Amino acid sequence: MFDFPAIQFTYKPWRLFVVGCSMLSLVAFVILCILPESPKFVLNNGNVEGAIEIIKTVHRWNCGKSADLDHIYGLYDETASEHEQDVRKMTLFASIWFQIKPLFLPQHLRTTVLICILKFIEFAGTNGLYVWIPEVLNRLAKNDVDYPGERIRMCDVVYRYRPNITYLDDNIVFSSESCNAKFEIATYEQTVLLEIFYTSSFVIQALLINRVGKFPLLFGITVIATIASISAMYVEVPMLSAYLYMLQILIGTTDSILNAVIVDLYPTNVRATAMAIGSVAGRLGSVFFAYVIGLLLDYHCSEALVMTFSLYILCAFLVIFIPNIHKRPEKKTVSSVGDEASNKPVE
Repeated sequence: MFDFPAIQFTYKPWRLFVVGCSMLSLVAFVILCILPESPKFVLNNGNVEGAIEIIKTVHRWNCGKSADLDHIYGLYDETASEHEQDVRKMTLFASIWFQIKPLFLPQHLRTTVLICILKFIEFAGTNGLYVWIPEVLNRLAKNDVDYPGERIRMCDVVYRYRPNITYLDDNIVFSSESCNAKFEIATYEQTVLLEIFYTSSFVIQALLINRVGKFPLLFGITVIATIASISAMYVEVPMLSAYLYMLQILIGTTDSILNAVIVDLYPTNVRATAMAIGSVAGRLGSVFFAYVIGLLLDYHCSEALVMTFSLYILCAFLVIFIPNIHKRPEKKTVSSVGDEASNKPVE
């Protein structure tokens, strides 16, 4: 801990943790600077040779040898039309509206609204709750230390250790005991377990998605998260409540499945925009739910949990209505893929 009296600033250890997490973004920025432009984008601008060179470069990175053009079955001449070139000359907001508008036409409106709602709930249940996980887990761990073996519900523990706030001349005053800067060891252990569990679930999904299909995974994960959220509210064993509270964050792992659904539902020309609109809806859910949980946690914890699992139930219900979600993926052999590619025109 470092104090800077001149600017009335204290550099606490948690700030170093934030800096460490931010370094990943810096690494990602450097990698993005090294990666070449998308060959599809280059091809769309009429530079066929440039697109081929990029493909050869990536092939060398992957295989460690010069690319053999026989692996390229064909390149479409996707030179931007005059109309598309005119769009690029539009103002920023006019260009954005031109790209967004197809998603809200009758052909895609229902699907777009449905995806946005699902993304909103998914991100709200993940990032919105994740902000407060260390605080909730620490209160549960502290209660286990202060009152070992006590049977008590999670929200009662949250109420027990809420800050002691008074109001003086319209100003909020915290008592000296309100800000607990100490984290129990159990909190760190549970947080690490959460990250391991969260990462492992993505690996399991990747192994199962082609075997069982998107709907069983999406619906099943949402149901598990719902059951965990309801159980965390009523279980009277604090440590079990902690693990159930973490388990409901599992709904965030459905993001990759929803992205795969978007790829299947939208044509190529609006697919990227659909992904972006879904992400915007998700970010709004994250910000909204993080603030709402923060407002309700200390004095209306039960209401916060009821709102959470109610959204999860709505999510499980809406998943049923995703178009073509019940279709199983078609199995393709190498020869069939080669036959399809060989029938494409080469220009």
